[in-house]
Amino acid sequence: MLRWIALLSLPLACAALAQSSFSVDPFAGRWTGDAAPAAVDGAGAPGAPAAPDGGSGSHRHGAGMGGGKGHAGGTRGGAHRPETGASRGAAADPERSERGLARLFAEHVTITPLSTRVRFDDGEHAVELDRDGMNVSGPGVGGTVALSQTSPDLVVETLTDSGYSLRERYHLGENGELELHATLKRPFADEPREFVRVFRRAAAPAPAAAALKP
Repeated sequence: MLRWIALLSLPLACAALAQSSFSVDPFAGRWTGDAAPAAVDGAGAPGAPAAPDGGSGSHRHGAGMGGGKGHAGGTRGGAHRPETGASRGAAADPERSERGLARLFAEHVTITPLSTRVRFDDGEHAVELDRDGMNVSGPGVGGTVALSQTSPDLVVETLTDSGYSLRERYHLGENGELELHATLKRPFADEPREFVRVFRRAAAPAPAAAALKP
């Protein structure tokens, strides 16, 4: 009897595991981005200092970031690597140096589905976000970040320590490209800005040539 119960429960467990991982598996891999984010409204890409526009203070809110969940200290996130030449060159750029906005400017983004989380790695910082939308916060991630949606698109929402609000929606196009649709709200700004980036799967390294025997 116990044997039959075990055999019957095995397909159910496999189905649950497949359902939990299927929605993000197509996003898995290392993606190479195009040159820079393109503004949907044609008003220029992010990265330049934003002058206050008369708004009523810093808007520090975002959908999907609450719900009574969260933990502080940057747990499971903020793994920092040595600075590259690109990151040092961007040190004087207020937005490019914002840790919470790093994926918006990253040359490469690696997405790795885990059993209960999804890992995002921009080449200098990595963060693991829970599929259930629990917040990760702390200096290691530059603010508060959460994975608010996993299907059909991946949606990451970030509220930086300096008041930027960023919503990243990762969408797989029909041609296999990864589209990043970003909504960025600057501190003191009345309205958010829309940006788009296109990522393509990074080419696999060529296999090493076999050594010729004499």
